[in-house]
Amino acid sequence: MVAPRVMGLTIDRTNMPGRHWLGFESATYELRPEGSGTRLTRTTVITSHLHPVWYWRYFERLGVASEHDYILRDLTRRMNR
Repeated sequence: MVAPRVMGLTIDRTNMPGRHWLGFESATYELRPEGSGTRLTRTTVITSHLHPVWYWRYFERLGVASEHDYILRDLTRRMNR
């Protein structure tokens, strides 16, 4: 039996402070062998109603990057208990 390498989920809520302007809709996790380890990649789908789009895109990317950092650091912390 081969272990699954991809997991998708729908995000129904988030309690991250300051993220009310971004709608986190879904996330996909992909595991790929890399050297002697495994690379974990997370892809997130967001919605935003901020305008003008060209101005806010940079801040949206910062918001998503900080959300990814938060999730992955929490995952690491839980694994090292």
